[in-house]
Amino acid sequence: MTMSSSASNRSRIVELQETLMDKGKRIYKLEGTDLEGSSAEELKSLIQLHQRAIELTEGVLVSKLQALHRPTVAV
Repeated sequence: MTMSSSASNRSRIVELQETLMDKGKRIYKLEGTDLEGSSAEELKSLIQLHQRAIELTEGVLVSKLQALHRPTVAV
């Protein structure tokens, strides 16, 4: 593994984590709202937001696992 791919991996993980944090904040804000009065479009949007947060979480975990299982190069 080269230093550039290692740095690229770390950068990608940080990017995914930041995006996930943003999604988490949006979900947190929506959790306090009354969903009973929400339109179908609002509920669909909320579901999509949760799905994207799950996908991002999976992406972070996969990236971290891949980084752990790659052989390291002595510097």
